Amino acid sequence: EMNQGVGNLVWADTNNNGLKDVGESGLANVTVQLFTSGDNIAGNGDDVLYNGINSTTTAADGSYTVSIADAAPYLLSITDAAEI
Repeated sequence: EMNQGVGNLVWADTNNNGLKDVGESGLANVTVQLFTSGDNIAGNGDDVLYNGINSTTTAADGSYTVSIADAAPYLLSITDAAEI
């Protein structure tokens, strides 16, 4: 079984275009959690932390990786970032 990961970058998208542009900084210390949903609909009450513990905090440059063991459907929750 190969472990995989979900990750990338949390940044301040100051112009709200969904792209990381020059001058837009990564955000440090943002909590990123990975959830699964029994019915694949996010936010309706059956969402649970993937494998019970999958969360991480972004690094100083805003980067993060959350480990996953399989290709099950999942959703990410990003919290603690007033700038987002």
